[in-house]
Amino acid sequence: MKKLIRKFYKSQDGVAATEFALISPVLVVMLIGVIDVGFYTNEKMKAESAARATVEYLLSSGEEENILEDVLSLFFQDRDESSNEDISWSNDLAVETGYVCECSDGEEISCTASCDSGDYRRRYVEATVTKNYHPFMAYPGLPSSMPVEGYARLQKD
Repeated sequence: MKKLIRKFYKSQDGVAATEFALISPVLVVMLIGVIDVGFYTNEKMKAESAARATVEYLLSSGEEENILEDVLSLFFQDRDESSNEDISWSNDLAVETGYVCECSDGEEISCTASCDSGDYRRRYVEATVTKNYHPFMAYPGLPSSMPVEGYARLQKD
């Protein structure tokens, strides 16, 4: 009986499988985290592109009330491929636009005011696109929804 116990105690069979069983949940959680960071980065890049497209749309005489339908739907609208229907996408989406004027020294002024003599007023169009990102799973210390923001500013005149 002692020989059988000693043989079982010194056996190395199944050690790798046991170690893999212990470490695999950690590896899976890390993989999901890396994928989640990738999706968050993708949403951030889409928000930046949507902000630039919004500013360009406004510079080309687009109307502010049509931004969601004309511009942002191209970036954030998801489709259900089986039914080819649009999925609601504008619930977590916000866009802010505005005009800012400043002189050459970078001082912001009212768009009706003028700069000092020899300087001209620069007028900019700004857009901020904000969307909430929902991770795949809850992570300790992180909220269940994180804002993703894109900002763009182009000179109009």
